[in-house]
Amino acid sequence: MVLVGLTLVFLAGCAATMSGVEIADVEIQAPVEKVFDYVADYNNLPHYIPEVKRVSNIQGQGLGTTFDWTVESKGHRSQGRTVVVDYVPNQKIVLNSTCGKIITEIFQPLPDGGTRLIVSVFYAAEVPIEGKPVKKIVVKGTREMFEGMVQNIKAEMEK
Repeated sequence: MVLVGLTLVFLAGCAATMSGVEIADVEIQAPVEKVFDYVADYNNLPHYIPEVKRVSNIQGQGLGTTFDWTVESKGHRSQGRTVVVDYVPNQKIVLNSTCGKIITEIFQPLPDGGTRLIVSVFYAAEVPIEGKPVKKIVVKGTREMFEGMVQNIKAEMEK
């Protein structure tokens, strides 16, 4: 099962807070080093998350790296900044975004030489209208985006 949580970045005109934890998990037939290097190069974000239109102002490398991003989804445009708050080469990256999201990316080697990529997202975001129908729409959109994200990483790494 793949559940995800990034679309919340794109909401504006907020009224109510919604939070949760989502997880995406995929096995990739590529070495950990290759997958890690691809994901850790934040210039690649627009390649595997189409809603990310621009990444700029990348400062540093590894722990403490910061970068700015612009996303666009369903007619909404948002900008923000992300900082790398934990970084273990070829094992883990933890990102904290100004939008209230903490993303943890775990890279595990598989016996066949592949990689298991586990992405967990804690988010606290505001939604424009209160109620369960809105939450269902936001969660569904988020799930679809992260399913696409991990599949896009997998496709790029297995070329």
